Amino acid sequence: MNHLAPRSQWLAITFLAAIIFALLLARFYQKQSPRSAIQPSPVVVSVEGAVKEPGVYLLEGPEVTVSRAIELAGGLRNGSSKAVPEDFALRNIGNGQMVQVVSSGQGPVEIRMETMAAAARLTLGGKLNVNTSSEEDLMLVPQMKSGFAVAIVNRRNSKPWQSLDKLEEIPGVGPRTIEKWRSYLKVNESE
Repeated sequence: MNHLAPRSQWLAITFLAAIIFALLLARFYQKQSPRSAIQPSPVVVSVEGAVKEPGVYLLEGPEVTVSRAIELAGGLRNGSSKAVPEDFALRNIGNGQMVQVVSSGQGPVEIRMETMAAAARLTLGGKLNVNTSSEEDLMLVPQMKSGFAVAIVNRRNSKPWQSLDKLEEIPGVGPRTIEKWRSYLKVNESE
């Protein structure tokens, strides 16, 4: 009686072992080589509209501009990079922003800078601003009840939130809930 595994299982085991070995080797070399400079965090942006390949893109390095984002999206559908207005071409873009390219077919395109949808920002690890997000957007946050979202929006209409800790003013919201929300909420754009 033959107790050996079939050849396909041995190939799968060997392949898995090779992957694990490669990951361990890469991790070893990362620890051995000192980082010469702190690298800036990559920026996630959405490029939509009159581009060849609309979608979500990761921009790294010193050039985190509208032109670079459009370039990553395959360029403009009409093919002319000169159609991008100069005031937008070199504008820096931040994490969670959307570049909307609108073309009339002639002349320069119109560029609109917007914030990505709340669900997309949360999925990508971004945070929602309690001073600007809608009730519907706030409801995307785990453990956010409808009454909490309404209370956040109502309170900010009379007095903007200065810190997440102040959310304790809402009946039923305590320190543990706020700690859970810190991964999803912020009070200003610099967070």
